[in-house]
Amino acid sequence: MGFNFYTLYYGYYIGISVSASIGKKYVYYLQHNVQKKRRWVLPADPKVPAQLNMRFLLKQAVLAWHDLTPSQKISYQDFRSKTKVYSGYNSFISSYIKSYI
Repeated sequence: MGFNFYTLYYGYYIGISVSASIGKKYVYYLQHNVQKKRRWVLPADPKVPAQLNMRFLLKQAVLAWHDLTPSQKISYQDFRSKTKVYSGYNSFISSYIKSYI
């Protein structure tokens, strides 16, 4: 099996599929078990007031979760485990944010 530029270009190196960014030029990823490649781009961070408010609210929600006692966390997780949709942490964060929006 000789050098194959096509497989090198699309992210296969020595028979191993790559799922990561290599440098800041390309991102290799798998989609439906097909190796794909795209250019790496720096995500935009517009810092608009609505986004900054949401980040602050999310930070407050996480701090509120950490302020709960272990028994409160367990009871919240037990309550939400009946639905099996979210973990107790995720449902707490969701309900906290929804209560302030």
